[in-house]
Amino acid sequence: MSTYELLFQIIKSQITEWDPNDITVDFEVPAILAIRSNFPGVKITGCYFHFNRSLWRKAKALGVCKTQLGKIHVKLCAALSHLPSELVNEGWLYVMEEAPNSNCVTQFNDYFVKTWLENSVLADTWCTFRQMNKTNNVVEIWNGHIKKYIKSKPNIAQFSEGLIKDIHFFASIIRKSTGGFKISTRSPETIENKKKIDYAINQLITGQITVGHCLEKLKKLTMFK
Repeated sequence: MSTYELLFQIIKSQITEWDPNDITVDFEVPAILAIRSNFPGVKITGCYFHFNRSLWRKAKALGVCKTQLGKIHVKLCAALSHLPSELVNEGWLYVMEEAPNSNCVTQFNDYFVKTWLENSVLADTWCTFRQMNKTNNVVEIWNGHIKKYIKSKPNIAQFSEGLIKDIHFFASIIRKSTGGFKISTRSPETIENKKKIDYAINQLITGQITVGHCLEKLKKLTMFK
């Protein structure tokens, strides 16, 4: 039994009524398999930030980002995440038609197909179409916060003490929220980007623009440059 399997079984035993409809995660295969095993009907969506970062890291490692055309190609690949799942293949064909002719881009395309289009675990997780929250950044923020209280490799007493401190911190935040305190807000840039993404997708769905035109608009809104 994997650590993730054990973790979710413990959570289910303690919170028996918990039956999530959607879960956003990083692209850790053991975690995804454990979620599917414990929550068969749940919709799993991979974090858009981590999807982008994976593409750009691979592209840089292969030398794709050394040219402007290479960078544009990666942006188009990243934009595929916003499309309805049934249009991803059509979108990929457009990306391939526009792809620069170079060995490094060919290697990158092979990686994209193997990792994101044909991988039996990940293939249906990276589409963020109509997702209100496309990332798990809030969890990453919490991870950074709780590290203030729990150092690496703690014993059970240190771990418990850290959790208690974390609970007290967020309890105080919740108390303040009743007086109009905002726990978190999205940046104006994030809000504006989401509006532009939604507008382009609505144009696509209503037949005002083609898949290719939609991707060309979406590529300008990628997280990484």
